Amino acid sequence: MTAVYRWLTGAPPVITGAVPPGGKRPGAANAVFVGPGARTPVTLESEIPPPAARLRPVDRTLLDDALAAFGETARALGLRPWLAFMPCKRRVLEGSLDWKDGEVIPLFPSAIPGVVEETATKHGIRFIDLTPPLRRETAVGRLTFNAVWDPHLNALGAETVARTLTGALARRADAQGGLNSP
Repeated sequence: MTAVYRWLTGAPPVITGAVPPGGKRPGAANAVFVGPGARTPVTLESEIPPPAARLRPVDRTLLDDALAAFGETARALGLRPWLAFMPCKRRVLEGSLDWKDGEVIPLFPSAIPGVVEETATKHGIRFIDLTPPLRRETAVGRLTFNAVWDPHLNALGAETVARTLTGALARRADAQGGLNSP
């Protein structure tokens, strides 16, 4: 999600070792993941993408063009295109966080996966949103991302994503007689 946001907005990447928003040094937690009987310090980016309603027309056009080209290229190679929406850590953990230092962070826009799905579907690309299965783990108090200053999935998160992707592919293969069938 961060890469898509930066691509759409032109925002520069965060440079490792730089002081993140709020003046915290790398490795410093700016929030706490609250699970049953546990509070785990976590580091999250405070930068958020705009709500879908405020996406600039040029950004929507770029997304549309990119997915159209992806779909066409996959089909030209004899493949059936699929797209998995991988949410960022903040999107998955929202609702289970306490922010440190009284920092008030606006809610993460929820419509972006829908915009991507709508555009993918328009171009005949199968879409899998990985947000719901990761949020289900969060809802029962399981952390699916590395905690401090690392935006990547941990072992549970990777297992959840793998299980979701293989399940979607297997259901499609069972229902249609093969993954590449139209």
